[in-house]
Amino acid sequence: MTITAYSDEFYWLSSRYGLYMTEKQLAAKYTSGLMYSIKKHVLLHYMFSLDESHNLALETEEMI
Repeated sequence: MTITAYSDEFYWLSSRYGLYMTEKQLAAKYTSGLMYSIKKHVLLHYMFSLDESHNLALETEEMI
């Protein structure tokens, strides 16, 4: 699954089920569902928002 597809599904599910979380909590939940090869790179950085996590995951996917 690509990052774009994963992100679309994550955003859809979080809006559908009304996940009321802080930006840091959403970023952590988003990161926890990434493929291991991408997750290990993203976890090396401290993410403050969902957008930062998403952008870093996209960059990592391109590198891989």
